[in-house]
Amino acid sequence: MEQKIQQTTNIGVVIGLLKSKEIKINTKDGKTYATGNIVVQVTNEYGISDLRIDVMQYELYNNGKENKAYKSLLTINDSYKTIKDDGVENADLIQVYVKVQENAYYSTDREEMVESIRLMATTDFDRGFYTPISRVKDINAKQVAKISFGGYISDIRKKEDGALDVDVIGVTYSGKAIKHRVQVEKELVAPFEGGYYVGCTTTLSYLMIDAVEMVKENEEVGLGEGAGLTVERRTRKNLVVGASPANPNGITQEQATHLLNMRKVEMDEKMDAAKKKQEEKTNVTFDVAFDMGIGGLGTPGLGFDGSSPYGM
Repeated sequence: MEQKIQQTTNIGVVIGLLKSKEIKINTKDGKTYATGNIVVQVTNEYGISDLRIDVMQYELYNNGKENKAYKSLLTINDSYKTIKDDGVENADLIQVYVKVQENAYYSTDREEMVESIRLMATTDFDRGFYTPISRVKDINAKQVAKISFGGYISDIRKKEDGALDVDVIGVTYSGKAIKHRVQVEKELVAPFEGGYYVGCTTTLSYLMIDAVEMVKENEEVGLGEGAGLTVERRTRKNLVVGASPANPNGITQEQATHLLNMRKVEMDEKMDAAKKKQEEKTNVTFDVAFDMGIGGLGTPGLGFDGSSPYGM
């Protein structure tokens, strides 16, 4: 029997102002749950990062006991103040425990799977995190988004600016692979390369940065200088700030290859399902279009575009 690969570290904390909240209560198969997302604005020396964090908690555990995390989401919905609704000066400073999840989806424009990462609010009973979100009493607490992510280093590439891109393969509780990429800045490249290498297993601590900077630039118009333009510059990186000692006896290359192969099979299945769904939508769209007269003289005044894949 194939031995299950042990789950790797995947936990982090985000501290910042609650920018917005969209939490809804639903019921399916007789089970009530809260689902949606919050956006946390993290302001520090790296800029202002707006980080979306998805939430999902059932009202009851499988044993019928009340879930405190679910109740905390109700409290957030009812009483937490946001930048969007109450202004930045009144918004609650919050702390959110998170984990990294893959969020791959099929792009109809690119006709391929797009690999991305999302943050999910999480509990962690082993660490005493029974509710994922809470208010921070110290208004001067440092705002940060810091993640600890463990796994097998599958690739290290040097970039033009001398920094490194490092690919890490983590393992979920169910034994699935999570591909994640982090960055090592130029100043830390030498010590990193001295202790870490492709094939080792480690836990990397990094800062998640998704900062927007508004920069004014002057535009040349004709013979002179035109009005100043405001340009948005976005910095996205997972900046490594620490790591556990490299473990040469952790996840093996064979295990990593197996994890990636299984991941590819799952991605291919998702893509095939998405393509089939898209084809069904397109077929329905054009059936409706021809029923309404599109393709012949058409039906004036409907504003219906038969060339759109969604029909509107």
